[in-house]
Amino acid sequence: MPYIKYSGSSSGELLPIGCPVRTSIGWWGYLLSYGIFVLLFVFVLLSFYRENADNSDVMSTSMTYVRLLTELGMLSFVGLRRHNFSGKKPLLLIVFLWSLWMPIANISCLDSGRNGVISSISILFYCPLVFLFFYSLVNEGVRWFTITRRMFLLLLAVVACMFFYYLNVDSLEHGHGGGFSLINNAYYALLLLPWVLISRNVLLRHMGTALIAFIILWSMKRTGLIALVVSVLSYLMAESWRLRLGRNIRGVFGGIAIIMAALILFSLTNEEAGYYLKSRINAIESDRGAGRLDIYEDVLYMQSNLALGGWVFGNGHDAVKQSGKIRGGDELVSAHNDWLEVLYDYGLVGLALHIIFVYLLLRQTWILLNRRSWFGPPMVASCVIFLILSLTSHLVLYASYYSYLMAFWGAICAAASFEGTPHKQGLTPMHVIGYD
Repeated sequence: MPYIKYSGSSSGELLPIGCPVRTSIGWWGYLLSYGIFVLLFVFVLLSFYRENADNSDVMSTSMTYVRLLTELGMLSFVGLRRHNFSGKKPLLLIVFLWSLWMPIANISCLDSGRNGVISSISILFYCPLVFLFFYSLVNEGVRWFTITRRMFLLLLAVVACMFFYYLNVDSLEHGHGGGFSLINNAYYALLLLPWVLISRNVLLRHMGTALIAFIILWSMKRTGLIALVVSVLSYLMAESWRLRLGRNIRGVFGGIAIIMAALILFSLTNEEAGYYLKSRINAIESDRGAGRLDIYEDVLYMQSNLALGGWVFGNGHDAVKQSGKIRGGDELVSAHNDWLEVLYDYGLVGLALHIIFVYLLLRQTWILLNRRSWFGPPMVASCVIFLILSLTSHLVLYASYYSYLMAFWGAICAAASFEGTPHKQGLTPMHVIGYD
């Protein structure tokens, strides 16, 4: 694919032909956009503070208000730049329909006297708004795609610093293997992997991926490790196909080198942790996936006993936890499976919308791969991460995690629409300086 040199970039970055480089966003747009980026950073900091705070309720309340402020900013931007959503775009339509269905599926929350109604409402609209905001922002011009990507890379640096800073504190309370600990915030780093892979700087891609791998290994999260390995391998395969390196010796040796490096890193980390990581992997069968198979049985039993209204409309956000179901003395935190959680919480209608969204996302990824787009392989990695975590975790419930993928998908869907459209939005011809 031909690329152009963006004159507004001091680094001489190559950009796809057709990407609009001019923007009329105005001072209010800059204020809203950078304000939202700041709030994203604040939210991550509060998330780490909450894990180690004496009064986590205060931190949770603070996070709710930060999320509400972020949503207000995104809603304002999306409303004022609504012209960016013109045209027939099925993926956008599903996101809008999901936003409309959420209040209907959660009417029961208002009638059941649950605590945290405001928090639940803020979570419901957060991810759809994130998708729409970044889609609209990138539609303002390729400069905003570059800014967004750099902001998320900076966010990865912040996550890494906070992770290692609090690692020792967390290890004192829940230590495993002399300083290694199960830290859920490691998923922030994993979900930022697509933003690393979209970079054209090879060194930055390698360093960012290595940093994320180190964080995931250190956190001892089995699902995270599986998602990381499979997504990176999927990315390498897609990238090799995009560059037509399937039969090229460089592609073969490159893949072997990365696999060997990953095995060495795993071996060193496992040995340093007193072989704790290997024991966790070996225990998958004996502990039934940390009890997930038992949880699935409970949720399916609860689902089978619902009335017709519960099947169609669901039971409201976070309904599995709110059910008060106890297994082995512990309360169910979630279904630990997005498909089961969506069905129980948002009903058959919500599940249908979720399935259509995933289908359209996979179709968009296939389209990008077919046109051998630069965006294709990172999209493959993001979809692999999403599918693996959806099967064994609860991305839909944790909007702060899921939003990183939604931001990526929104930005890529907007940027990808510029490819193959020379001089879009009145651009003047620019000198083609290279080919990808």
